Amino acid sequence: MYKFPSALLLTLSLTLFAMFSVGAGTSSAGKTDLQKINIWMNWHPNPYHVPFCLGKAKGFYEEEGIDLKIIPGKGEAITASLASSNANDFSVLSASYLLKAKANQKMPLTAVLGIYQRNMMGIYYRKSAGISKPSDLVGKKIFTGRATKAEYMVIFLKQMNLSDKVKVVYTATGSMQTDMQLFLTRQADVVAGLCFNDLYRKQSPNPDDVGTFFFDDYGSKLINIVLVAHDKMILRDPELVKRFVRASNKSLKYAMGHPDEATKAFIVRYPDLKYEDEREYFGKALPYIPSYDNKVGSMSWRDWDKLKKALLETGGLEADVNVDKCYTNKFQ
Repeated sequence: MYKFPSALLLTLSLTLFAMFSVGAGTSSAGKTDLQKINIWMNWHPNPYHVPFCLGKAKGFYEEEGIDLKIIPGKGEAITASLASSNANDFSVLSASYLLKAKANQKMPLTAVLGIYQRNMMGIYYRKSAGISKPSDLVGKKIFTGRATKAEYMVIFLKQMNLSDKVKVVYTATGSMQTDMQLFLTRQADVVAGLCFNDLYRKQSPNPDDVGTFFFDDYGSKLINIVLVAHDKMILRDPELVKRFVRASNKSLKYAMGHPDEATKAFIVRYPDLKYEDEREYFGKALPYIPSYDNKVGSMSWRDWDKLKKALLETGGLEADVNVDKCYTNKFQ
C-alpha cells in the first residue's frame, strides 16, 4: 500500500485545519458588528502567542463579539509604550516589566489575566566550562540582553547569594541572536534564556556539551507573563474587558488540553515557522501556565508582592508600588 510522506500529511493537515478554522469562525459569529481589538505581543512569535492564535482560530473571540488582531512585538519597551497610548487595545507583558512601568513610568496599565504564571527563565551553559549547577557559576560571566530574562536572572543570582560572584555582561543589541552568536562561537560559556528555547543546543556543533537549569527549579518562583488592559478601558468599558478575558482564559485552558491543535493554529498564523519545532517549544512552556497555586488565569497577590520585593532588592524598581493597583482578577 502506498504511504503518503509525513511532510505531505502535515501540509494537508494544516491546510484542512485552516479551512475549517476559518469556516468555523465565520459561522460561529455570523455577525457584522464584531468589535475590532488589537493585542500587542511583547515579542516575536513564540509560545506566548499560541493561546491567542488558537482562540482566534476556534472562534472564541468572535463568540464574545471580538474581531481579534494579533500583532507581534519587538520588545517590551515598545509594547508597553504602544499599550499605554492605545486605550482600546490589550497587550502581553512580563509581570516584572509591568511593575516597572507602573512604578517608574506611571503607565496606566493593569494585568487582568495570568498567561504563564511560573518563572520560565533560565541559563544555558557549556558543560566543558565546568558548570553543572548554580554554584559553578562563581567566577563566570553571564551574557544577556537587557530584557525580561535579565531581570529574572539578576533576582535569581541574588536569591542564590551569587550577585557579587558572577559578572553579568549586557550585550550591545540585547537580542537573542547576539547571545546565540557569542555562545556558538565560544565567546560566551553562559547565556540567559527561556525554558522553551532550545536553539542553543540544536545549533551547537556539540549539542551534548550544552546544559541548562531553570530558575523555578531552584526556588526562584516568580510570576512571569500576563495579559494587560489599559486603565481607561477598564473604567470605560469593563464589559469588553470581561469578554476579552473570558475568551482568552477559554483559549488558554483549551490550549493546555489540545497542544497539537493549538500549535497548528499558531502555524497557520505564522506559516514560516516549523510545526515540529513549535510543538516542542510549546510543550516545554505548558507546565509554566498554572500559577503556584495551580490556578489557570487567576493571579495571586502573594506572587505579585514577592516579585515586587525582589525587584526592589535588586534595584529593578525606582520606587515602591501598590500591587493591588497592578493586577485584578475581577474580570474572571
